[in-house]
Amino acid sequence: MKRKLRLMVLVFVCALPVLLLQYGVMFARTVKNKIKIQELPVNMQTNVTKVFVESFKQYFISEPVSKTNFNYTYFDPSFKLTQGMVYTWTQINNTQKTCDDSFVLYGNRFAELHDVIMDTSYINRPFSKGGQNFKEVIMSHLDKESNWVVRPGFWTQRCNDTKSLNVNGVAVPFYKSLSMIPQQTNATISDSRAENVTVISNFTVAISRGDYWNLHQYMMHCLDTFLMMVLYSKKPGEVSLLLVDGHPELFIYDNTWRRVFGPVLRAGHFEHPVIFKRLIWGIKEGFSPIALYQEEKVHYLEEFRDFFLQQNGVSNASSLDCSRIKITLIIRRNYISRIGNIPGNVERKIFNEGEVIAALKTVIPESIVSGRIMDSAPMEDQVAWISKTDILVGVHGAGMTHTLFLPRHAGIFEIFPLNFQATRPWYCVYEAVARWRSLPYISWTNTSPQNEIEGGFIYIPVETLIANVKQLYRRICPKTDILI
Repeated sequence: MKRKLRLMVLVFVCALPVLLLQYGVMFARTVKNKIKIQELPVNMQTNVTKVFVESFKQYFISEPVSKTNFNYTYFDPSFKLTQGMVYTWTQINNTQKTCDDSFVLYGNRFAELHDVIMDTSYINRPFSKGGQNFKEVIMSHLDKESNWVVRPGFWTQRCNDTKSLNVNGVAVPFYKSLSMIPQQTNATISDSRAENVTVISNFTVAISRGDYWNLHQYMMHCLDTFLMMVLYSKKPGEVSLLLVDGHPELFIYDNTWRRVFGPVLRAGHFEHPVIFKRLIWGIKEGFSPIALYQEEKVHYLEEFRDFFLQQNGVSNASSLDCSRIKITLIIRRNYISRIGNIPGNVERKIFNEGEVIAALKTVIPESIVSGRIMDSAPMEDQVAWISKTDILVGVHGAGMTHTLFLPRHAGIFEIFPLNFQATRPWYCVYEAVARWRSLPYISWTNTSPQNEIEGGFIYIPVETLIANVKQLYRRICPKTDILI
């Protein structure tokens, strides 16, 4: 009996730390969640119905919404856009209005709507609500319903003036999904659904994504949202993002949305109609200023860089030490990013990575060389690495989008596989960013089939690498000559 008692005491003593740890974690999570709920912007709590507040708590509190301690001058009402594409689109000769001026179309690129109703019952079935766990989507093959097809009535406005506009180009699909109903009409929503209408007064930017996994496409939406904030004088936390698609959650991107801009809403999560007091239908993916590589100049990129870095907790300050150059090599690896590529095969991987890194270390004495796999790293880490990079080296791919966040003195060496440019007229998108930011840029294109290795690899001749990086170094450090 005594032996059993001693054994029970021993088991209890051994188990006690584990129990305390578990309850401690549970308590910490409870407190953490309560704190984050309290951190909701006041306007998000008071400007929506009770139903929405409850759903907001359930879905949108996984990460704190955007806060800022920075005094961004470009969100002040006194700061006005005076140049660039968005400025041009908003000029009077490019502006069309209807629905008693509650629908304004700018340059057939984006629109401002007041008191617009969104009703997800007008999405063609079946459709994915969006925000699912990415791994579950991959396993269940649900991604096929994530690109919605919506019918007229998905958006609705009531007004006396319902004249048609001269809508063309990328604005057509959105305009076709909008119904304008005369003000005297008794109902726009069925009686059974009207009693559950949610009203959102927060300034909201609606985004419809296609290649949701692609960093370049993602940064288009980030820049476009930033430009809307500048145009309408909205600070971080004063704007909500509405994702009008059924794509799964990508932790890296979705948390960055919240941290940089504010609350993220998913249209598919609203089972009843929603009234947005003020909504911006954002620039269509692929027509962002940074997608238009033929443009001679894209404005406000430096402001966007500073804003994005600081919202991610990264200093926008940088200095160049020509005696200790920091070189970053972007490394590509196979990974599953979407249903369409279940094996996770990635092209344009460097076959001789080790040799390339070793060679980079010999080009410039005392240089600091880092190989970085961007795909799985948190966004704040990615931009922190890039913000301290003097020379960026990489094979053409979405990771080169980080050219946006390089210091103002940095240089870029971009590598292209055999015959890459011939079938891809947009190959120069990253060169364009370098040009707009006045950054030194050099590229090399493989011309030898022997350097193309089965499995999506490219072999980079070391002598070619060294020659180009040396040339780039001389451009960013013209007064220094320490090269071997």
